[in-house]
Amino acid sequence: MAASAITKIHSRRFREYCNQVLSKEIDESVTLLLQELVRFQERVYQKEPSKAKAKRRLVMGLREVTKHMKLNKIKCVIISPNCEKIQAKGGLDEALYNVIAMAREQEIPFVFALGRKALGRCVNKLVPVSVVGIFNFSGAETLFNQLVSLTEEARRAYKEMVSALEPGAGRGGAEERQEGPAPHGSLQKPVRRQRHLLLQRHLRAHLRGQREGVRDQLEDDGGERRRSRDRSGQQRAACGQLSAQSQP
Repeated sequence: MAASAITKIHSRRFREYCNQVLSKEIDESVTLLLQELVRFQERVYQKEPSKAKAKRRLVMGLREVTKHMKLNKIKCVIISPNCEKIQAKGGLDEALYNVIAMAREQEIPFVFALGRKALGRCVNKLVPVSVVGIFNFSGAETLFNQLVSLTEEARRAYKEMVSALEPGAGRGGAEERQEGPAPHGSLQKPVRRQRHLLLQRHLRAHLRGQREGVRDQLEDDGGERRRSRDRSGQQRAACGQLSAQSQP
């Protein structure tokens, strides 16, 4: 793939290591799958705390995911598309590309979805999470298979988008020009339109996801403020009642 085409597509929120388009459907699918696996994991912990670590469904963090991938224990990897850019030797970028390379080598699905903060919230963490590894998706096969299908479709759309942006993509091959009497420029217009539509679809999905993340955060903050005000009001009312009762 041409480096110029890759540069045009990617941004700080959609880093160059991503090879699929982002979509609301994939984000929702990842959220549902991770939340279900977290629920399974917490249920085991409540019933058998001593066996909870051995029966973990998920592992978080680049170092832990890499360690368990080397042991061939990971069945799927979820990677945030907006990880911090650190290109130095041994930095974050190199570690991410190593995870992706291992996933390809082991033929396990790897999915780019959610921001780091949203990914952390999915696994009940208060801190941002860059990578999540899935040990076992038993009991959530339908959600897992749906995610894999959506990811394959998104990967095809990404390849089409990059191909449409590559130099010469709109001119067509020599054989195509010889076979039909179509004018030279007629092959370029559909490709340009396809490129425009693909870019629009990708950007709309990406911006929609960002807006929803901000809205969710604002709603969470607003709910916490309302609860805090309610608690304060209840405390003031209780103090008032105590004060009234203490008066002769």
